[in-house]
Amino acid sequence: MNNRTRITRLQLGVLLIVFAALLAGCGDVRHGVGWPSMSTLRIDDTLRLVVAHDLQIEVIDPALGRPVALVDENGATLLDDRGEARRWVVNGSNFENATFFTAPISKTEDGNTELSFLSYTSRILTFDSVSAQPADPAGITLADGVIANVVEGDGLLYVPYRSGDVVALDPVTYEEVWRLDTREGVWSSPVLSNGVLYVASIDHLLYAVDAATGESIWANPVDLEGAIAASPLVTEDAVYVGSWSHNLYKVSLDGEIQATYVGRNWIWSTPVLQDGTLYYTDLSGSVYALDPETLTEIWVQTPATRGIRATPVVTDTHVIVASRNGRVYWLSRDTGSTLFERELPGTHEVLSDMLVIPADEASGVTAPLLVVASVNLQNLLTAYTLDTGEQKWVYGR
Repeated sequence: MNNRTRITRLQLGVLLIVFAALLAGCGDVRHGVGWPSMSTLRIDDTLRLVVAHDLQIEVIDPALGRPVALVDENGATLLDDRGEARRWVVNGSNFENATFFTAPISKTEDGNTELSFLSYTSRILTFDSVSAQPADPAGITLADGVIANVVEGDGLLYVPYRSGDVVALDPVTYEEVWRLDTREGVWSSPVLSNGVLYVASIDHLLYAVDAATGESIWANPVDLEGAIAASPLVTEDAVYVGSWSHNLYKVSLDGEIQATYVGRNWIWSTPVLQDGTLYYTDLSGSVYALDPETLTEIWVQTPATRGIRATPVVTDTHVIVASRNGRVYWLSRDTGSTLFERELPGTHEVLSDMLVIPADEASGVTAPLLVVASVNLQNLLTAYTLDTGEQKWVYGR
């Protein structure tokens, strides 16, 4: 073991202790930590934004930035005791203090859509997409808690457990079909590509397994010298993934490291490949543009005074990044120079990946939006126009 690996493992051990103390609390439920999950779906053909964070889930109107009103079977708005519209909000305190950090699984049957959330507290809870009523308040018990999004495909659900292992579940019965053993937790979503499931683990290893059986595709998982906390990027001929070794790796589909770029700090984001350039961020606050063939630098810029955990958003003209200092930066794709920036309302951190909501006139979204989530509950979500950075709305609990 080299010195760098020893340092990385020591850092990992410290972080695991801190992370466990903050997020888990030795088995107790801790609140006010972690970061929100954002996703979009259609409910009755209308585009909606779903946010899951800590004790609460909301389904939000992306045009207005507030939870949608609940309606009865005739489409009439339901009112609370004060005569105000009841909103699509689920509180985990009503379900034995369930906490949520992942996007839902959406199922439609006989015209009815249900949203199932896998919780940090080791349960699956399912709600009607229109009424927000639970299918079963007790839910379904899982073997462990979940902090990263589930992947659906090839007739299975692929669930990353926070303390270790990825399991394939039957999507109807939720029975375990196969299990991939990992030595540490899996904090990022697996990636399914052409019948292969790629899993990045805190145990430093990148796995590739047959998605149907869980059998290893490679002779051995690839050791990336540090914990891997973000999903890999899988292309037609390579896998790109960063680790807490500070390095970004290009791995062949046969499981061989083809190129390595030595960065400045821990990588906790998924690279983005667009128009022949690979972009990624790290916890030094830097943004990198690399040649995807050789991983040589095109440009490197450090716009932020604190680390960047979120995956960058790349448009035709911009690379957009959000930092732990509560600022969002629009960079030039050509040079990486900062074109303009925005400060989120309040003082807080950005830890979640950003979400792009496409224009959808039927849903009232007239131009593409960039939604940024913070850990400040009073200013949980902020929406900007994607191209100009004009603030459209702020949502707080």
